[in-house]
Amino acid sequence: ANTDIHAGITTAVIVNTAIVVVGTLTTALFLRTEQSR
Repeated sequence: ANTDIHAGITTAVIVNTAIVVVGTLTTALFLRTEQSR
């Protein structure tokens, strides 16, 4: 049971990191686009 919880937490951390990275890149892209206009 402990390994299942650990695997779930690891998956959640990886998914959360991916979401944060995508959000950061998207924000940077839009901010760059707005500044260049």
